[in-house]
Amino acid sequence: MELREYEFFFQESNYSHHPLYKSRLASFVITGLTTRFSSRRKGYVFFAPDSSSGKLSLGIIEAFSQEVEQEGARFLIVHIPTKKPLKRLMKGDPLKYQDLLETLQASYDLLDPAPALLEKADMHGLNALLASGSSHNSKIANEAAAQTVATAWLED
Repeated sequence: MELREYEFFFQESNYSHHPLYKSRLASFVITGLTTRFSSRRKGYVFFAPDSSSGKLSLGIIEAFSQEVEQEGARFLIVHIPTKKPLKRLMKGDPLKYQDLLETLQASYDLLDPAPALLEKADMHGLNALLASGSSHNSKIANEAAAQTVATAWLED
């Protein structure tokens, strides 16, 4: 069965034998630009709970939750926002995926270390939450997230 019609970012032209695609750099740039400015992308809300991507995410989480609970363990979601969402929160803007996060929060135990991360960002700056030269969390961010989880875990 052909599944490419269900792949949001699939574009037939990306798989043509155009000479430019022999260059990895040109291929990367062309694919990135055509994906970024695709007419399919306009108006599509990736994180809406009722979108196909939102439904898929919720379905995967539900299946995972059931597996965890069948093993007699506690299923817990920890929301760890990355740099862009933290910037939005620092400006007082809602998260782009706020509706999806609230849907998850209504059905599952969800811990959100964002307040602790924002506090650390206020103290040390946003970049202090990232490991040097990386988009991964730093020791400061990991400690804030771990403290949030530990506090919630010990309260139960």
